[in-house]
Amino acid sequence: MQDIEHNIIYELNIYSTDFSDNLISILSNSKINKISITNKKHNTPIIEIIKKIRDINPKLEIIPYYSLKYNQQSSTQANALACIEKLKAYQNLGIKEVLLVSGVPKSKYNTIQTLDALRTIYTSEQLPKIAVAYNPFLNGIELEMENTSIKSKLQSGIISSVYLQIGVDLKILRESIQYLIKLQPKLSVCISIINPTPTRLAQFNYRPWKGVYLPKEYLKSTTNAININQDIYRLAQELNINIIQGD
Repeated sequence: MQDIEHNIIYELNIYSTDFSDNLISILSNSKINKISITNKKHNTPIIEIIKKIRDINPKLEIIPYYSLKYNQQSSTQANALACIEKLKAYQNLGIKEVLLVSGVPKSKYNTIQTLDALRTIYTSEQLPKIAVAYNPFLNGIELEMENTSIKSKLQSGIISSVYLQIGVDLKILRESIQYLIKLQPKLSVCISIINPTPTRLAQFNYRPWKGVYLPKEYLKSTTNAININQDIYRLAQELNINIIQGD
C-alpha cells in the first residue's frame, strides 16, 4: 500500500466551509497527496472550499468536479461560457485538472454538447486540463452507447484524462484502459474504487448506486473486498495510473 500512496486520489464530499475535525485531520495527513472534491449539490461553494483546503495543506493537489446539472445555464453556449469562467477561477487557485460530469440524473445540456461548444474557446495552455467519465462495466446496447459517447467526448480534442466508473473486474479494467489509449494514445486514465467499510458494503448490497456494478464476491465481506482492491492497486502500479478511492 505504501508504495502506491502517490497514485491514490482520495475523493471527498465537502458541501460547506464548515470543516469537521475529522475532515481537517484527513486534509492534514502527510501521506495524502491528491484529493478530488465532488459536486453533488446546488450552490456548493467549491472556490471557498478550495481556498480553505489550501490554508490547511497548501501542498495538496486538488481535482474539483464540475457538474453540468448543478451549474446548468439557459443554453449550451451559456453552459460553456460558465464553465470557462469557473476554469479561470480554478486556474488562479493552482488547479491542474477538472472532472466534467453531467450529473445524475443527467442535465438537459449534456457533456458532449458542452464539450462541442467549449472546444472553440478553451485553451489548454491557460486553463486546467479537462477530464471526463467513462463506464466500461455496462453491457449490450448500454455499453455500445457508452463507447459512442466516449469517442465523441475525445473527438472534441480537449480531453486530457478519463476517469473510469467504479468497478473491480480486472479483465474489464485492463481492456478498457487499452481501448481508451488506442482511441487517444497520450490519454491519462484513472481507476475508481470504494473504501470497503462494512457500512459501505452494506449500502451497496441494499441500494447500489446507479451505473455501479459490484459482484457478490466483492460485497460478501470486507476481507474479500480489500483483497480485490489490492489486486487493483497492483494493476494501477503496473500501468502507472492513478486510482480514485471514495469514502
